[in-house]
Amino acid sequence: MWIAHTEGWISIVAHRDDPEVLLVRARRDDHITHLWPDAEIIILPDADYRYRAAISREMVAEVIAEVLINMEYDDFKSHVSDVELRTSYLSIWDFMRERLDE
Repeated sequence: MWIAHTEGWISIVAHRDDPEVLLVRARRDDHITHLWPDAEIIILPDADYRYRAAISREMVAEVIAEVLINMEYDDFKSHVSDVELRTSYLSIWDFMRERLDE
């Protein structure tokens, strides 16, 4: 699952070895630590997602639910303060619009 939040882009997948845990992955470590400040970040320099954290399913669900419950913006893109991240999101938005709009 990909999640684009105002402070980063993360990928969440099941952990291969531990069914109680999800693997939260990102290209920047702060995209994980913004949501899970106490996460133990594993760095894999040659991996598709360089930064990873094994986090309990409950903690992942709790934090994502909190983000949704506390959401106040009515336009996502304008609330992304990191210019490089916002530009990336706009590129993704445009790519998807071109291919999926009917």
